[in-house]
Amino acid sequence: MANLGNEQPFPGSIPFRPLTIGDILGGLLRTVKLTWRVLIVVGLVVGFAAGILSLVITFISNLFGLDEAEQTIAESAANATTNEELIAAFADLSDNLSSIVLGFSLALVSALVMQVIATGVITHIAADAILGRKISGSDAWARIQPRILGLIVLSIAVFLIAIAGAAIGVVPILLLAPFTSGISAGFIIIGLVAALVFAIAVSIRLGLAAPIYILEQTTIGKALSRSNDLVKGSSWRVLGYVILSSIIAQILGSVFSAPSQTAALAAAATNPGSGTATFLESISTVISTGVALPVTATVLTLVYADLRIRKENFADELRRASEG
Repeated sequence: MANLGNEQPFPGSIPFRPLTIGDILGGLLRTVKLTWRVLIVVGLVVGFAAGILSLVITFISNLFGLDEAEQTIAESAANATTNEELIAAFADLSDNLSSIVLGFSLALVSALVMQVIATGVITHIAADAILGRKISGSDAWARIQPRILGLIVLSIAVFLIAIAGAAIGVVPILLLAPFTSGISAGFIIIGLVAALVFAIAVSIRLGLAAPIYILEQTTIGKALSRSNDLVKGSSWRVLGYVILSSIIAQILGSVFSAPSQTAALAAAATNPGSGTATFLESISTVISTGVALPVTATVLTLVYADLRIRKENFADELRRASEG
């Protein structure tokens, strides 16, 4: 049993009380310690899927010239020194919108596959670790199989809701840019910042929908509504944990994938566009994704438990479950 000072012992990864940052990080470490073998397997499987999708996306991007279009637009916007040049860059973005949307769609497919596997399986692993129980990857996979389609739909719904809100600030600029020169750079920047802020806010408010949908066996609509209610009043706390877990995940992913990433860069420098560089880059994606996703999914599950403890007296339910 884990114990902190004079605190009553708790059987699993976290104490059954409102959690601090230290408790969340400690819970992450205890979860990894208890289930590291299955987390490695799950992470590598998901990372392999991400690597394959990365190769497919790279191939399609090269086929349709998406990389060149995005690079041209980015360079035009970065080098703009007048309002007219900035507006022209947005006009180019509007003209190439179909290609950009295709690129985002491909990225979305990759993200959905990773989220369905990692969030579903690791959420069950982390939830059982809270109670001091160890679950196998196959058991966790069996639990989420009936809800995979719903989890995909839920992920798409969260994405579209965030994009729809962000579009309020971006779409008018894209539509007006080709026809007018009266849009100020300040207005454009304000619109983009507002869109980004709104997208982040919506993502945070709906960020617990997946754990709720998986663990509470509820409907998609109720999961979205419940996530909004559960996070309400704690958005900054959740945002902080999301940022912290993302930083930790990126650091760990970068450390473990550094050798393959270095080799990929060296291959690209020697022979740009070579298959070897693309292959090594995919290996790097497999490793970094395999390390990063278990971290973020575990922390999100712990945050879910923390908010329920704070708002719903979930601690008593956890104690009864652990004793049973």
